Amino acid sequence: MKKLLALILTIGMIFTLASCGGDKTGSGGNQGNGAKKIDYANMTEDDLIKEFIKDEQNITLDEFINLASTYSYATINDKLELDENITDKAIKKLKENKAKLPAAKEFVEPLLKSEAPQVRGYAISNVGSLLGVSDGHISAAKEMLKNEKDPYVICCAVRALANEGGKDADIGAFLLNSAKNENSKVRKQAAMAIGSSWNKGLDGAVDAMITLMGDSDKDVRSRAYEYAGGLGDEKIIEPIVTMLNNPEDAELHGNGIDSLNKLWYDFPFHEKTSEAAYRATMDYFKKTPRTKDVPSWTAVGSLKNKNDSHYEEWRAKATYFSEDEFAQIMTDIIKDTNANGFARSGAVENIAVHCSKETFDSLAAVIDGLTDKDAKDIQDKYKSQAEKLNQ
Repeated sequence: MKKLLALILTIGMIFTLASCGGDKTGSGGNQGNGAKKIDYANMTEDDLIKEFIKDEQNITLDEFINLASTYSYATINDKLELDENITDKAIKKLKENKAKLPAAKEFVEPLLKSEAPQVRGYAISNVGSLLGVSDGHISAAKEMLKNEKDPYVICCAVRALANEGGKDADIGAFLLNSAKNENSKVRKQAAMAIGSSWNKGLDGAVDAMITLMGDSDKDVRSRAYEYAGGLGDEKIIEPIVTMLNNPEDAELHGNGIDSLNKLWYDFPFHEKTSEAAYRATMDYFKKTPRTKDVPSWTAVGSLKNKNDSHYEEWRAKATYFSEDEFAQIMTDIIKDTNANGFARSGAVENIAVHCSKETFDSLAAVIDGLTDKDAKDIQDKYKSQAEKLNQ
């Protein structure tokens, strides 16, 4: 009789725990979210909300943790992203319905302890805000990342903590270590993170970006060339120039010019004034023979914008910038029928933006004299820019 009573009490305790939520951060999969098993594959987002949420205007922390824990059913794809899933849709719908959700400061730390990488990834993705990452979340994230091996979670963490490397030595070390991860998607994310202007104070950041420029994966290299300029260090110029001199790397030329531009033109802030980066950029645009790939049309087009609030102040400081030189280089591109048509049209815009109206007006004879297959598009571009200048 005593054994039977003990068994009944044990069973009762199990059901009591389950009804209270049980393990809210379990591994999912066939185990569900730890609180209960659900037929996730055959449910909708509405089913999921109904299953876990009693009152959308009074969602408890336990309810939300259980709901978010169903990310464990979602599939992590080769891009280190979650495939379309009803948990995403359910949370999005709750937000659209103005549901009162618990704050991230409440649910992040419990979810970081989940056995499911999908759930840990969701948790770490929510540590940031417009004001940065809180000290409490930084501590919890660092504790979790000490032993984290899953590439999906690491990728989410790199993205979420991208601007913290220059402020926190441990996070900085994590970002730099992620640049060596065997998964190329993690290295790609690391390239974008380390190149953040917030990480200028991160020792080793520039060297890491230069190493990533030589990565075996082209997507990683692309991001390294594109984001390295954010660190504001002229040390990146030489490896970028080496790449720009290789026509086989034409797909990456626009990315490299983006970084050089950050050093000498720095739109929209117009704060940087590296003459070495300017010279490297102009040398690239002067390179002949031109082809449909060189100069990259995206590289030429990257200079068509300016911030009127800071531009004149920048021009005063950027004594290396020569309007005559710039206009001549862009005019040469416009004239060159071997160059990409979009690059030639972009050169028209560049003259309109950076040169005097007199210089732009004098370009009319060149534009009118074009007769090749791209002539009409270029002439239309010139006409539209002239109309803007005359407004």
